[in-house]
Amino acid sequence: MRKTLLFLAVTQLLVSAPAMAQEKSLLYGNVELQDNEPAAMPVLLKQEAQLDLAQAEDAGKPAWIDGSVYSNTKMKLKVWKRMFAGIVKADLPANISSQLTIKDKVLSFWKGSIPKYPCKVTCKPFGPRGNYKFYASGNGPRGYLENTGRDENGFATYKYWFEYPQYISKTL
Repeated sequence: MRKTLLFLAVTQLLVSAPAMAQEKSLLYGNVELQDNEPAAMPVLLKQEAQLDLAQAEDAGKPAWIDGSVYSNTKMKLKVWKRMFAGIVKADLPANISSQLTIKDKVLSFWKGSIPKYPCKVTCKPFGPRGNYKFYASGNGPRGYLENTGRDENGFATYKYWFEYPQYISKTL
């Protein structure tokens, strides 16, 4: 009986669909099934949408960076120097390598082994002018600094792009 009612309801909906589609651009319908037999209630689990981090972290990667890297909006560097007169707006050296300290807020996004703080890295010019490649000794953080221009206060800003860690195996 139940299957017959369902079959008739679906058939009626399918037969009337072409006529309704010509009259309106939207198709409306309803199928209702009433069952007097007790059935076990399905177990419903709460689900939440999750961002695919593999694609989101790599989004917006500059063309001059080869390989797989990741970044996010919190991985930024503002360049300044503390002098006797106060804070001086500065740039990273354009033609020579320099030492740089990665703050612990940014270092928390590094997916490899975390070195002791302060984390010093060597920063060398790489790619288009104003961009850099950085690396630490051993399995420490490595990646790129993308020049994003100056912020509203005139400080030079850069975006970190971490490379995925490569573990160096030791053989005897």
